[in-house]
Amino acid sequence: MTHYQYLSITLLISLLLLTGLSSAAESYDYLAFLQGEESTIMNDTDDMMIITIHNPDPYLNITNNTSTTQSPVDSLMNASLPMNAALIFSAPETEMTSIIRIENLSFSEDKESLTLQVRALDFYDGEVLTPYALDTINLHELDEKTFNETRLYLEMTMSASENAFPPNSACERCNRNCYVNYQFNLDQCLAECDVFC
Repeated sequence: MTHYQYLSITLLISLLLLTGLSSAAESYDYLAFLQGEESTIMNDTDDMMIITIHNPDPYLNITNNTSTTQSPVDSLMNASLPMNAALIFSAPETEMTSIIRIENLSFSEDKESLTLQVRALDFYDGEVLTPYALDTINLHELDEKTFNETRLYLEMTMSASENAFPPNSACERCNRNCYVNYQFNLDQCLAECDVFC
C-alpha cells in the first residue's frame, strides 16, 4: 500500500469515529402536555412573570414520535430547567397562546396548584412547539388576568443514550429523589423516573 492509501484509510476511520461520537451525544425533544383549570398571571419582576395553574391533571402526557406515556404530574419537579413551553389560556369566547421559558416551578403541598416562574419569549426557533407558536401574544399583555382553562405544552429534552447524562441530569435527580424520599415505595418511584432516563 502506498502512503496515500494509508492516509485515506486513516481519514476514513477518523471520520467514522467522529460521526459515531457526535451521534452518541445527541438529544431528542419530546412534547409533554398538562391541562389545568383556572390560571392567574402576575408580574414578578421586570422580565419575570408568575403563573399559577389550579387543579392540574394528575398525569403528564409525554409524546415522542412513536408513543405516548404518562407520568405523575409531580415528576415535573425532576425536569431540567429552563424549559420552553406554550401556554394556551381559555376564557369564555377567547383563547390566547403565549410562548414562554420556564425558569422555576413548584407545586402546592396538596398538589392543587402548579406555580411557574417564567420569562416571555418573543420568538421560538425550535421544532416541538412550532404548531403552537404561529399566533401568539406576549405574556406581559396578559398581566393580572384570570382564565378558566389552561393547557401547557412543554418542550422536554432527553438524552438519547442512558450513559450520556451529565451530572445532575433529570434522570439522576429523579432517581436520587426516590432513594432519599420514597424508600417504602422505591420501585414505583424509580419506574416513574424512566420517563427522564
